[in-house]
Amino acid sequence: MLTINKQQGFSLWGVLILFALLAFFATIGLSLYPVYYEYFSVSSIMNRIQDEKFETKSQIVKRLSATMQIDNVRRLGLDAFDIKKTKTGFTVTLDYEDRVEMMGNVDAIAKFHKEIETSAR
Repeated sequence: MLTINKQQGFSLWGVLILFALLAFFATIGLSLYPVYYEYFSVSSIMNRIQDEKFETKSQIVKRLSATMQIDNVRRLGLDAFDIKKTKTGFTVTLDYEDRVEMMGNVDAIAKFHKEIETSAR
C-alpha cells in the first residue's frame, strides 16, 4: 500500500503542462472555428438550393449570391462554385480550400467539397 507522501496528485509542473496543452488546443480550435462555421453556412445554403427549381445558371448564381450575403459569408466567393447543366437540371459543386495562419510560420489548410443536384423547371 502506498503512503500518503506518494499519493500527492499533480505537481506544479504537471499543472503547467496541462494548462499549456489546453491553451495550445484552444488556440487551434479558435483559429479553425470561423473556417468550419462558414463551410457549414454554405453547406446549409446549398441544401436549401437543392430543393428549388431553376431555369438558368444565372438564377442559381443570383440565389447563391443573395443568400451568401444574407448569411454573412465573406471568406468565400462565387468563383468557388462550379455550376453545370445536366439532363435533369443543374449540378452545383463547391470545391475550395482555406488557409489559416496558426502560429508564426505554421498554417492550417482545410479542404472542402460538396456537390448537389437541382432539378429544372
